[in-house]
Amino acid sequence: MLKSIYIKNFAIIEEIELEFSKGLNILTGETGAGKSIIVDAISVAFGERASSDLIRNGANKSIVECIFDLSNIKERIDLSGFNEFIDDNELIVRREIPIKGNSRCFINDTPVPTSKLRELSDLLIDFLGQHEHQTLLYSSKQLHILDNFAENHSLISEYQRVLTELSELIYHLKEYYSKRNDIFHKKDEIVANINLLNKVNPLPNEDEEINAKLKKIENSEFLSSLGNELYNIVFDGDFSCYQQLNRARKIIDNLSKYEEKFNEYESELNSIAISLKEFSVFVKSFLDSIDFNPLEIEQLRERYAELKKLIRQFGSLENAIDARQTLRQELELIDKFDEKIAEIKDKIIATSKQLGDIAQKIDARRKERSNKLSAEIVEKLKNLGIEKAQFEVSFTQSPAYGFEEIFEQPCAIIEDHYYKTFSNGISHCEFLISTNPGFSVQPLKNVASGGEISRIMLAIKSIIAKADNIPLLIFDEIDTGISGKIAQKVAQEMKELSKFHQIIAITHLPQVAAAGDRNFIVEKIPLLDDTIVRSKALNAEEKVKEIAKMLSGEKISEYAIKNAKELIKSVAYE
Repeated sequence: MLKSIYIKNFAIIEEIELEFSKGLNILTGETGAGKSIIVDAISVAFGERASSDLIRNGANKSIVECIFDLSNIKERIDLSGFNEFIDDNELIVRREIPIKGNSRCFINDTPVPTSKLRELSDLLIDFLGQHEHQTLLYSSKQLHILDNFAENHSLISEYQRVLTELSELIYHLKEYYSKRNDIFHKKDEIVANINLLNKVNPLPNEDEEINAKLKKIENSEFLSSLGNELYNIVFDGDFSCYQQLNRARKIIDNLSKYEEKFNEYESELNSIAISLKEFSVFVKSFLDSIDFNPLEIEQLRERYAELKKLIRQFGSLENAIDARQTLRQELELIDKFDEKIAEIKDKIIATSKQLGDIAQKIDARRKERSNKLSAEIVEKLKNLGIEKAQFEVSFTQSPAYGFEEIFEQPCAIIEDHYYKTFSNGISHCEFLISTNPGFSVQPLKNVASGGEISRIMLAIKSIIAKADNIPLLIFDEIDTGISGKIAQKVAQEMKELSKFHQIIAITHLPQVAAAGDRNFIVEKIPLLDDTIVRSKALNAEEKVKEIAKMLSGEKISEYAIKNAKELIKSVAYE
């Protein structure tokens, strides 16, 4: 329920704060006193368009703050979209309108866009009386009312489940079409990559293993090269140390015939020759121990180059190995695409028929219950002074353009006919009414009289009271053009309705005012060079005097006081 509203520098209101009660809250006062400004302030607080024109003369900004108690309504309405703002059972909505710049909106002191306030308003408040504020004038809201009245909740839940399933099938179908087109365009590339991968046939971690082996073999090549060079220098070549030493030994042998001293060095040279011979054997043995195969090295290098090419193309050898399986599947899928698409299409058709069956059941209940709703509304309107009212509910459906459309967006199939779908069925409804004899019914939103609309809304709200979850109803112009017994009936209906909803109503009728659980007087006070609005809650005695004043005028008689008390008592005992 709306606990309180604080309004500052809004239109001609300087500053007021009103605390509301549950049940029926009545605003009374002279015409032009500012009662509707309070309703306007509530609508602005909940996202209605606002401009600096609403700021009171001489002020810098307007402030409107509404405090809701959610303790008794959380179970009835879905506030899941506002969990980030709501910690407990109190909800504070505030809007500030500066003289320059954009207005600022807050939910529990958290800044929000005005669209968020409007979402909240749709859950918490129905404005009844001014056309642009009346959610009951919208076809979608009317359908929601009818479904509540028809108790269609379980059927609609089942419908929404199947609709979600159908939407997912259509999404998958579009995915398959898109994949098929992509794969067909890439078919040559896919085949080339598969052939390359089959040719190279990479193994897991093969690149790392070859790299390690190459490092080892390439060191062997280096040692073999040095060892062979050393062997040639020491022993094997024509100009090796060993060959040159042998020549030297022969020369010394000849020279020793002429100089005996050469004989002294012959044994040393022989010893050196033996050492070189032994050393060459060691080098030869070292060379024989080296495992070096130039052909194997070349083969490994070529293999490593092939693997590196795959790595550059696929990112890693693991990716290349995985890609071969994926590419094979995609290639196989090309031949199976049409088969898979046909399978999904069959499922879409079957699910569309299932959806159509549920939609038919929903519509059947709507049409059956709409007749009862219409009869009850006509009867209720008679009691509210609209004697010759006619009320009907019309239904419309939107055919799909053709068979192929069912694969583009969710459609319902009913007896080989295709219908567009909506979140709660395949039909829209429109409340039609005529309040004057001789005139055909027309959409509720086209009814011109604000007073008639308010009574029509009161009739509808009274009938669906238990099924309607909106916690706050605000009635404006509820009493236009009625008096006497009809006024009494209106008061009774509002009193009964206030058992299920909190109501704030502006009225000039003493009968309606007498039914109030809490009454407020709104007064416009002219000052020397200014005008302000004041409002306060009335105690029991003040309430009697205000109703007596509504009955007899400014001069309140004892008779008017007596009538006011009787009026209050009569409503209390209804």
